[in-house]
Amino acid sequence: MSKSDLPELDTVLYHRPESLEEHPFHFCPGCGHGIVLRLVAEVVDELKIRERAICVASIGCSVNSYHY
Repeated sequence: MSKSDLPELDTVLYHRPESLEEHPFHFCPGCGHGIVLRLVAEVVDELKIRERAICVASIGCSVNSYHY
């Protein structure tokens, strides 16, 4: 890989969805909950339903979703 193939240091590769609070995830490493939570937040933002959306979580670590 040549130096010209590398992204600039100030290049933003990922934007946090507005619907996702700015808190560190507390899910276990390798767990898919954080990925699913980010994807749901992206869809909520894309559909512009943030003010009408609710979250229902079952037991276990999915309850952490309320913190984000």
